[in-house]
Amino acid sequence: MPDRRVVVTGVGTINASTAGGRDALAGALALNRSAIGPVRGFDAAAFTSRLAAEVDDAILASLIDRDAARRLSRICRLALGACVLAVRDGNTGGTDHQSFDRVGVPGFNFIQDPIEYSIRTHHSNVDTYERLVIDDLKQAATVVAWTVYHIANRDEMMPRKAPRPVP
Repeated sequence: MPDRRVVVTGVGTINASTAGGRDALAGALALNRSAIGPVRGFDAAAFTSRLAAEVDDAILASLIDRDAARRLSRICRLALGACVLAVRDGNTGGTDHQSFDRVGVPGFNFIQDPIEYSIRTHHSNVDTYERLVIDDLKQAATVVAWTVYHIANRDEMMPRKAPRPVP
């Protein structure tokens, strides 16, 4: 197998309302409909609430090859689906992946829960090591490593957009 390089930096969302890039999410939110409904994914009889916002399996089925989906856990199907959407959505605006996307190299942008992302300390001199959430870092490292491994071992190259001319 020839050496391949994978640059990870894109946006895709899979949630109970929709699957897609930022336009799909904005469209779903504009409909002003609740994504909350009866739990279908497991028996919720023992719980006080039997309502949840679940990602429909049909959404995942539309994103992932059926043979691959049979071999993957639900969390892996969700992660892979988000990666597929990130490749499709590519030009999201304002993230590090744009410079790669501009020259036709697929870019990925992994977004995690914004626990302290938009507060005053973010990317400042008081954004220090002791503020790290170790479990979040472990989860993010696992998702990125899994994604990189599977992209690097694909039989075919990742889809690419045509490079844009540099102004």
